[in-house]
Amino acid sequence: MSRSSVCLVVLLSAGVLAGCGSAQPEAAPVLRTVKVNRNSHMTSGPLLLAEDAGYFAEQGLKIEFVDMNRGEESLIALLGGELDVLHGPLHPGLLTAVARGGEIRIVAGLNVLDPQGCTYHAIVLRPGLTPEEAQRGIRRLDASRDGSTRYLAGRMLATRGINIDTLNTLKLPAEVIGHSLGNGSVDAASLSEPLVTRIGRTGTVWLRSHEATPGFQWSVMSFGKKLLRDDPEAGVRFLTAYRRGVVLFREGKTPGNLERLERLTQEDRKVLEASCWPSFPTDLRPNMSSVLDYQQWALEHDYLDETATLAQLWDSSFVVASDSAFLRHLTIPPGN
Repeated sequence: MSRSSVCLVVLLSAGVLAGCGSAQPEAAPVLRTVKVNRNSHMTSGPLLLAEDAGYFAEQGLKIEFVDMNRGEESLIALLGGELDVLHGPLHPGLLTAVARGGEIRIVAGLNVLDPQGCTYHAIVLRPGLTPEEAQRGIRRLDASRDGSTRYLAGRMLATRGINIDTLNTLKLPAEVIGHSLGNGSVDAASLSEPLVTRIGRTGTVWLRSHEATPGFQWSVMSFGKKLLRDDPEAGVRFLTAYRRGVVLFREGKTPGNLERLERLTQEDRKVLEASCWPSFPTDLRPNMSSVLDYQQWALEHDYLDETATLAQLWDSSFVVASDSAFLRHLTIPPGN
């Protein structure tokens, strides 16, 4: 870690503004606005729970949600300063932006594919198509052309000796995937929850990504210029509050969590109860080896033309600086 990064860790762990020489904590300042993308996936669960519980406000932050479901749109907004925090699945665009010098860094690892967990992502077959028939050959697959769902689909199919590049792949809107599988327009789809639960009721869940790629870093959190350089203390405060949201999310399908997420996501409660919830580590340390594996795959498939180094991609100082404040919240009894 560079000298400046060490100074940042010491400074922010102490929660001060005056510099590394001061050891006196200050009260939370006037609320500072942090703009964060919000999407319809359950990967937003800890973020939404943290905001609803008031954890960000306790850290002196006001969260401004920006609704964006497309990764490319969110990345452009982060690079342009219209977003301060980007969270979502790995994508070649993120890696390319870092490699080309964009002021953006991965600061935390979010959900991973837990080898001991439930099926959050899978390939689902159309109704009437059996796994034995699929093994002999599928022709049309719904999967992204260059994103993480294609990478995972390729890894899953490889366990059955099938090369994804030999298939006719297309990316359909989520709203029509079920219909397209039902009428036979596609043979299979690479899906994440809650679509696995919804569509798996009529189709067949065939291959599971947590078995083919255990520990894969599905999504990450990245900061842009504002939190990296202009106001890094706000970045540490953000991660401190976010981690408390992860703890709440990890409590699972409690009545309170189900009520909150039904209200916050507008998802059907029965689907929430039946679906697999993504797995988040409370320490937020990413599995960077899987990120680098994904980057190498993207390079080999010409989805990017240059790669970023580990030092370029991952800035550990923010999550390290949030450790002490986060741990204090876990050890202080409620009401104190």
